[in-house]
Amino acid sequence: MTKRLAIVALVLLALYGASWPLRHSQGQDAKTPAQVVYSQNGVHIVLSASGNKVAPMKMSKFAMSLSDVEGRPIPNASVTMNLQMPRMFCGVIPTTVQSTKPGAYEAAGIPVMRGRWEAEASISIGKEHFSVTLPFDVG
Repeated sequence: MTKRLAIVALVLLALYGASWPLRHSQGQDAKTPAQVVYSQNGVHIVLSASGNKVAPMKMSKFAMSLSDVEGRPIPNASVTMNLQMPRMFCGVIPTTVQSTKPGAYEAAGIPVMRGRWEAEASISIGKEHFSVTLPFDVG
């Protein structure tokens, strides 16, 4: 009986250890960046989550700045942002985006459940279009 119990315990321990890569590849313990910095065609974009902790069913805010290569703000861009949970069927959650000053934008939206999310910003400046994605955790 003791031998069977030891074998069962070893099998369970082996299964738990074998599942480690799967648990970690889904982002459960992965670190998320505080911000994403994107530069292309003379446009510098910084996207970050505002505040300390993002919680489910609570308003979450995101900050974005747009500047040229010399650091001058780029005003009058068309900016939209959606929240989505990769590999889940939560749908796409639109946010409200407003300009807070030239070259600075704030988005607000409500993630509906815990887990790994993405804030995907679409930016149009004249005829140029950019897409920036910020992964973040909802806890």
